[in-house]
Amino acid sequence: MGGDGTFLDSAMRVKNYGIPVLGINSGRLGFLANIAQEEIPQAIHWLCAGEFDVEQRALVKFEMEDNPFAEFNYALNEISILKTERSSLLKVHAYIGEEYLTTYWADGVIVATPTGSTAYSLSCGGPIVAFGCDNLIITPVSPHNLNMRPLILPGNVQIRLKVESRSGDFMLSADSRMQRMSDNHELFISSGDFKMNVVKMPDHSYYETLRNKLNWGEDKRNKKDKS
Repeated sequence: MGGDGTFLDSAMRVKNYGIPVLGINSGRLGFLANIAQEEIPQAIHWLCAGEFDVEQRALVKFEMEDNPFAEFNYALNEISILKTERSSLLKVHAYIGEEYLTTYWADGVIVATPTGSTAYSLSCGGPIVAFGCDNLIITPVSPHNLNMRPLILPGNVQIRLKVESRSGDFMLSADSRMQRMSDNHELFISSGDFKMNVVKMPDHSYYETLRNKLNWGEDKRNKKDKS
């Protein structure tokens, strides 16, 4: 019970045990924790009757030397490299496998899962990717060159990021966890080797959540098209 932040934190508790997670929203948006409090009796009825499905949500895995999150080096939404409060901007050198991709001059870089595509990545101009897709999404944060755009990659690649900054450090974020890191770290990011099981109730759908929680396509002309 909580908001989406509580739901994200639950990934650190269930880890790779396969325990299904049901999110009851007592926060604000409730995109992941999408069972409203008034729906609790109905949700309990469905649970007891076994009338629910389980969706598998991909995680993103990150590896590096002196990993501050080595106890659980996964995230459900995204891994972010961000400038610190004393840094003007970052240079993030990005590689796909051994091939050089580009250097991002930006306030940061996000590597998101499809689940995370509707979170921080979306607010930075990234695409919405349905959670069942096998993808990783690279989204720059406030890039300093206007021709830099988000990139959707297949889920079987490894992304390598190397950071340069004037301050000599950057912030590493894994969902709700944050840690200041020095520039001499390289970050290796890939799709997780297990998935998180999420309970889906019969009258809830991903596309309905897009419409209702994000006001997606909100236009009074659409009302007559509902069926």
